[in-house]
Amino acid sequence: MRQFMPMKPNKWGTKFYLTCCADTAYCSRLDIYCGKANDDETATAQRAVVKNLAQVLRGQPAQRLICTDNFYTSIPLSHKLLSMGHSHVGTIRKDRKGWCTGIEFS
Repeated sequence: MRQFMPMKPNKWGTKFYLTCCADTAYCSRLDIYCGKANDDETATAQRAVVKNLAQVLRGQPAQRLICTDNFYTSIPLSHKLLSMGHSHVGTIRKDRKGWCTGIEFS
């Protein structure tokens, strides 16, 4: 399914979600985006991340460090990954759900 991605140099293309090893660049899981599941695309993407990690890391030792960009990073996702026994690092948008409004950065 072709998607319109206005921020990309090539505006039309296929959107893939990959779970890859940071050391070897080995792709352990690939999902093709087939359209919106509901109105909250961010929550859908976060659920997909957790689903992929749960399947890819099954049987692996716990305490993995998961790094995400600001599209995926959120407080609820960090809590979910922590409950799965993993650490989470990522940049976060100030308008993300769960962000404390009292925290300001200059």
